[in-house]
Amino acid sequence: MILSEHLVRSDTDCRDYDTDWYRWTIGRLQQVFLMHHEQVQKYSSTLETLLFTGDIDSHILDVFNQFVALRA
Repeated sequence: MILSEHLVRSDTDCRDYDTDWYRWTIGRLQQVFLMHHEQVQKYSSTLETLLFTGDIDSHILDVFNQFVALRA
């Protein structure tokens, strides 16, 4: 996921990850979840198993978990 790459690169280069691009991209991820909420909710367990695992950065995982919590 490109967000993960950005976070790793920022950490490696000792740069702040919280850039305009990052905020826009996280916002877009939230928008996609809301726009496609029925499909995301339907496949949330599959997404959690394959994509939003403990290996992914907590900043990204939080967005997914917040969405799932809204739909619970």
